[in-house]
Amino acid sequence: MKRERVPVLIVGGGPIGLATGLALGRFGAPTILVERNPGTTDHPKARGTTARTMEIFRLWGVEKAMRARALGDTADVFGVGRSLFDLRPTHPEPVSDLTPAWKSYVAQDVVEEELFRALARYPTTQVRFSTECIGFEQDQDGVSARLVDRATGAESEVRCDWLVAADGAGSRIRKHAGIGMSGIPALGYWTNEYIKVDLSDIPALKKIGIALLAPPSAAEPWLALLNRDGTDRWLVVRRIGVAGDERDHTPSDAELAAELRRRLGIDRPIEVVNISTWLSAREVAERYRKGRVFLAGDAAHRFLPTGGQGMNTGIADAQNLAWKLAFVISGAMDPVILDSYDAERRPIGEATADFQFRTGSRLAGLQARIDLDDEDNFGFWIDEADKHVRNIGLSLGHWYDQGLVVRDETTAPALDPERYTPVDRPGHRFPHLWVDERHNESTLDWFDTAFVLVTGPDAEGWRAAAAELAREVAVPLQIKTIRAPDRERGIMIGKRGAVLVRPDGYVAWRCAWASKTPLEDLRGVFEKLGVRAPRRARAEAPQAAE
Repeated sequence: MKRERVPVLIVGGGPIGLATGLALGRFGAPTILVERNPGTTDHPKARGTTARTMEIFRLWGVEKAMRARALGDTADVFGVGRSLFDLRPTHPEPVSDLTPAWKSYVAQDVVEEELFRALARYPTTQVRFSTECIGFEQDQDGVSARLVDRATGAESEVRCDWLVAADGAGSRIRKHAGIGMSGIPALGYWTNEYIKVDLSDIPALKKIGIALLAPPSAAEPWLALLNRDGTDRWLVVRRIGVAGDERDHTPSDAELAAELRRRLGIDRPIEVVNISTWLSAREVAERYRKGRVFLAGDAAHRFLPTGGQGMNTGIADAQNLAWKLAFVISGAMDPVILDSYDAERRPIGEATADFQFRTGSRLAGLQARIDLDDEDNFGFWIDEADKHVRNIGLSLGHWYDQGLVVRDETTAPALDPERYTPVDRPGHRFPHLWVDERHNESTLDWFDTAFVLVTGPDAEGWRAAAAELAREVAVPLQIKTIRAPDRERGIMIGKRGAVLVRPDGYVAWRCAWASKTPLEDLRGVFEKLGVRAPRRARAEAPQAAE
């Protein structure tokens, strides 16, 4: 049996596994990613990337490729009607200048293809399709995972320091690790019907992301027609039961096509590309880490699809975990810091699960009460539906109260899903400011694979201390200066203060004034964060691969 050694093994090659592999690749951390399917998905699945996800994609150099294959930036609206020819749209979320990368309506198959293409730039991450993890055992020193090549049946073993489960809602890794889920396990059984039909001549469909079609009778469900490309690829989503398929029979492709022609109000050929069924839930793992095993994405949290946060929350999981693993693998930070992944991300999973549950209830209320023939009633429920897609506060405003954060006991702004308040407070995403007059470089572009000390223009003491400390610590430390701190944009450090920002763009520490002992202060901060000295890092770094 072939045996290999690698620091990180990722199980699951969907968007979360690919994002984790890409993020680790940017640090040069040797990684093997295995996916049981023969390639990236051929199904649109998740729809839409939030502003925070697009900011991450901007850092990784894939934002433009994603946007080139997406619908327009204002396509995050519903069209509501009885057929495709009487759709009336909701209102798009106003584009915000608080981010350099506004959200995008792009399908999951595109996201996977572009992430996989980008991974070619990082040879330290190996991607192996048609490879399944059939079991693992972990001990104090590592994890031994058993793999099987689904094409040949050949088995092999990978010995890794850390195992990342990105294998979806039914995660075998999570179950094998003995990690339970808490919440509501069954909220509805759904079908995704991926169809090919040319609808490019229908004007309303060029401006909406989802068409909500009211049923002709109470005995039929609402249909959601999800827009993939605005031309001939569409995804029909409908509820077919509570915990399982409650239809009297599974329709054939011909029956399905005939039904869809009736419901869509069209008389043209429909090709059924493929169909999948799935169970919606509101569940979050009881823990995101057990020993050397970590959960990310749907393996860690199962949301209702309403609100579009599932894939986006998982990509934020991936970014949060990757930089910590990379610095532990290199020996630059103490392994105890990995406990912060659960402390930081699990509360976000719980909060987002609640948000998605509320959006699901809102959508159900709309479908039960909207009257397409009563203008007052229709206008009321359309305004309510707008809240479904207005999520900049949720996307950019989540913050970490515990973990790798040195709290300064200040008050956090209220978390409002529809509104974002920027602030450089510890635990928060550092605010976006354009650095140059042409608006090409954002402050967010500074945070990627290094810690960054951001200072005010007159903070010479902090900058000198950081330059000295950069020679003492094992993590990369960079220094950036904001020439005109703007309190209205959330920069509270003023002219002589400083903040330490983590590689994921979240503030680890802040001091809004000058210090008499800046070097000692920064040394204390790095010690609290678990950063080691270079000599110790070299001595304790695990071997890369055998």
